[in-house]
Formats: sequence, C-alpha cells, structure tokens
Amino acid sequence: MAVSYELQKAQSELKKRRQSIGVDVALSTEIIQQDNTSWISDLAQPTAPQKPQKETAAPQIRLFGRMMTRSQLLRHELSFRLWAAIRWLAAGENHVSTMQIRQEFSDNGQYAFTSWPNLRKQINRAIDRGYLHYSKDKEQIYFTSESRVALEVLGLAGVGGWALNVSIEELKGDFMNNRSLFYASFHGSRGDGFSQPISRQSIQGETGRGKRTQRKYEKRAGVKTSRNFEYVGRGTNKLPLPDTGLLLIGSGKDRMLVKQLPNSFSANLQTVKRGRRWLNQRITNLCKKSSDNGQYPPVIVMGSCGTEIKQKRYFTKPPNVSADNVRFYPLPGTSWLWKRIT
Repeated sequence: MAVSYELQKAQSELKKRRQSIGVDVALSTEIIQQDNTSWISDLAQPTAPQKPQKETAAPQIRLFGRMMTRSQLLRHELSFRLWAAIRWLAAGENHVSTMQIRQEFSDNGQYAFTSWPNLRKQINRAIDRGYLHYSKDKEQIYFTSESRVALEVLGLAGVGGWALNVSIEELKGDFMNNRSLFYASFHGSRGDGFSQPISRQSIQGETGRGKRTQRKYEKRAGVKTSRNFEYVGRGTNKLPLPDTGLLLIGSGKDRMLVKQLPNSFSANLQTVKRGRRWLNQRITNLCKKSSDNGQYPPVIVMGSCGTEIKQKRYFTKPPNVSADNVRFYPLPGTSWLWKRIT
C-alpha cells in the first residue's frame, strides 16, 4: 500500500520523539486505518482548507442629516425611519404592498422593527403626518417624495450639510438607539472629523435635547467630543478674575491665558457629498408652485418659499451657522488651541 508523503513525514517525526525518551514504536498503515480517531489518521486523508465566508454588509440608505435632525425636533423619529425603510424596500418604485412590509419589517422578518400591531400603529401615525399614503383598493402604501417631506412635513425650504449612509441594521434598533442615531446625524452632517466649535445651547435649539440628554446620546452613538480653548495671551502668576471667564493653564514659561470655547464633535457616520443640490432645486420648484397656489405658509424654516436658495460648490463655513458658532482656526502644533478669525 502506498503511503503519502505527509504520513511518512509524521511517522518519522513521531519516531524521533519516541526514541529520544527510550521508547521505539513502529507505526504501520494498518494501525492507522483501524484507529480513525487518532490525529495521524487525519494526516492520511488531508482535507482541503475551507475559505472563510465573507459577511454580507447590511444595505444602506442615503439620508440627509438636516432632515433627520428636524424630525427629531418634531418627535417624528419612528415615522421618519419607517418612511426611509419603505423607500429602500420599494427599490425604485413609489409604492409597496402591505404584505411585503409585514414580511420584512415585523415579527420574524429579516429586518424586523417590531411586532405587526405596533408596526401598523406606526404606519397609521406616519400616514397622519404626511410621510405615507394608503390605497385601500390596491392594499398598497405610497411614500411621499423626499422633497415634499422636507418642505411639507418638516418645514424646510432647503437642506444644508452632507448626506449620510445609514444602514437598515441601525434603523431597526430600539427606540433609545434610534434617538442616539438621529442625534449623531446632526454632527455627522456637519462634515468628516471634528467640526467647528458649537455650543450645547445651539445643539439644543436644533435637536430639542438638553445637555444631559446630549451626553447620554453621545455615549450611545459613539460621538467623540473635543474641548477647545482660545488663546488670549501669556500667563502670569496671578489668577484671572472669575467674572472674565479666562483660565490659566500650563506651568513656568508655558503658562497661557485662555478662554474656553464650545466643544467640537465627531460622529462615526459615513458622509455622502452628493444629492444636496438636486434636492434643493426640487424644493425650490415646489416653493415656486406653492407661492402661486398659496398652499404653504409664507415663512418656513431656513427662509421663505419665495427666496431663491443660492447653491455653493464649496463652503468656507458650515451651513446654517448659529450665532455663537464663531469661526476659529487651530494654532499650529496644537489640536485643542484655536484662534479667532478676524
């Protein structure tokens, strides 16, 4: 009987080890065939290595962070995520059957959000708010276009900031994780990496969440925070007065007098730098049509319908700059020290 090369090599190595301790054991191929549980029998019949299976990534949806932030301010998180998920499920169409929604997003579906009774309540609430429309004859659900949701439902006459790639797995999380995701979208839409300083009071005006809630959402969503200081001048041995708001940091010759600025934030979300100009143009066209018919109120967030939205290819500062979001630039060699742009 022919013996494979791997078996001969294993026999010789095992024989050398046994002889080193004074035991000489001869192995034969007949013994190997009888003892199928030994590790040498596995060498006699080597198996081909199995290739590791690649994990398929969850599908992603392009959503604008400005729209997600506005929906959180209006307490529309569940309706907005359901509208986004149905848009993805439609796959280019403008409607989805109720049976397909039930199979995918409820009970034992692949992307189950909640049970079917709760999902049906969320669908009815989204229909009342204007995100969805239901056809009883065809038993199909139609979703509102992105431009009409921004203008009619959320009250936005323009969308600023970047779009984000949000996966279905993140949308189907529990309510607290969803709220954290919608909060993180505000920081993600302001750009990659750490954004320019912004105070928590301004964030509260955009998201409707207080300081304690903001910190809780940042911990859940993995939003990184960086403290910033404005360089004022060289430090002295005297402590600054409390009313001035100045701080004394460093020691010896490196003592500096600084003023604490609002924090910078960085969200772990993938930005998409496309689609904003097209969406704003669609919203502008809807505004022009509505001004003739008198359907929408004259004043809407981010300007009136009659005001033309000027598009810029590059921004020197983030869109929708708050009053206290003053422009600063970092000093060379320091990631936490900023100087005011004059």
